[in-house]
Amino acid sequence: MPKNLFKIYFLQLCFSILAAQEIKITGLVLDIDTNQPLTGVNIVGQNLGTSTAADGRFEILGDSSEILEFSHIGYKTVSLNAGSELLVLMERTVLTGAAVLVQASRAVSGITPVSFSNLTAKEIKSRFTVEDVPMILASEPGVWAYSESGNGTGYSYVSIRGFDQSRIGVMIDNVPLNDNESHQVYWVDHGDILSSAKDVQIQRGIGNSMYGSSAFGGSININTDLASEKRELGFLYGRGDYNTEKIQVNFKSGPAFGQKMNFVSRVSQIRSDGYRQGH
Repeated sequence: MPKNLFKIYFLQLCFSILAAQEIKITGLVLDIDTNQPLTGVNIVGQNLGTSTAADGRFEILGDSSEILEFSHIGYKTVSLNAGSELLVLMERTVLTGAAVLVQASRAVSGITPVSFSNLTAKEIKSRFTVEDVPMILASEPGVWAYSESGNGTGYSYVSIRGFDQSRIGVMIDNVPLNDNESHQVYWVDHGDILSSAKDVQIQRGIGNSMYGSSAFGGSININTDLASEKRELGFLYGRGDYNTEKIQVNFKSGPAFGQKMNFVSRVSQIRSDGYRQGH
């Protein structure tokens, strides 16, 4: 072999050995906005990998020709050439995804592992006249109710499986009605609410209401039926025993304000002497 050609091969071999030689790659990873060190940043090369310590520093042996990729959840990925001392600044980013709606107040038959029953609009219409909500729910399994007046008007109380209403989460369209101190519900303040109800769901036991400690015994969720496809104006008058009287006027705007807006109003008055004297 000619001497010149041998020298060329020898020099190429030396350069290859030097190029493949491992070096100590060290550095610091910081948040670009706060200059605070980032812990747990993933550092990956072609044949190496590590992560940053609590102080944001890292150390690894690798080829000087490596291209390192720095990634961390909530931050944009950064790519840098390997070096003996690196300063890496990472910028925050927003993780986007599809919208997820979690509705944890309604149980579905055959799916939700909860003991519950639904009172439909048809059932409400056939049972309801002037009574408070507890008296209408008393026909459902595990529900018991009574009223001070004896005929279902005025102050009424409900229990589910023996738990009084301070341990029952009561909601109208998922909005809690329980008093924030006593957890009681004063049904007399919501007279004739069933006239605007689409359905009522009663959950027995803890259920899936996720409505604080007051839902330990069960929950009652009244769904209102406010939207209407046509304009309505209604008047109702009824009279019964013990001078019980009900007057109701209601109005629904229908699509007068557009497809996404409805105006609904109802004025009701219920009066009764009650069954019990001096109640």
